[in-house]
Amino acid sequence: MKKHNLQKSDIFGLLLENAVTIVLTAFVIFMIFYRPSFSSWFNITAIINDCCMYGIAALGVTTVVLCGDIDLSLSSVYAWSTCLFVILCNSMNVFLAALITLATAVVWGVLNGALIAYLRMPAFVATLGSMYTIKGLAYYITEQKPINTDNAMLAAIGKINI
Repeated sequence: MKKHNLQKSDIFGLLLENAVTIVLTAFVIFMIFYRPSFSSWFNITAIINDCCMYGIAALGVTTVVLCGDIDLSLSSVYAWSTCLFVILCNSMNVFLAALITLATAVVWGVLNGALIAYLRMPAFVATLGSMYTIKGLAYYITEQKPINTDNAMLAAIGKINI
C-alpha cells in the first residue's frame, strides 16, 4: 500500500483554491441555523427568481471570459434593453416590444464583436467605449427620468413565479 503524506502546503493550497466555496457553504449553514426560514421553499424560490436574470447574463459573459477577453458593456446593454422595453410596452404589444428589444441588444453585441474582430480593437477598449455610449443613449431616451408602464399584460407576466 502506498502511504500518502499530506503536507501543510497541500492543505493550505486546497483551502485557498476553494475559499469562495468554503465561505459560501459556511454562510449558508450559519443562516440555516440562525434563521430557519432561510431554508424555506418560499425563500429558495425568491432567491432563484431574483437571481435568474443575472445568471443568464453571466452565462454569456463566461463564454467571453473563457476566450480570454472581457465585456464591460453588459450592464449598459442590460440598462438600455430595460429602458427601451418599458418605453415600447407603453405604445405596442409586449411580444413585439420584446422582439425589438432583443434585436437591439443583438445589434450592440454584433457592433462590439465587429470592433474587436475586424478593427482589431482590444476588447477592453471596445466594450468600455460602447458601455459609455449605450448608457448615454439609455439616459437620452429616458430623459434621465424614471420610466413606468401601465401595460396590463406586462403586469400579469410580472406576477408569475417559478
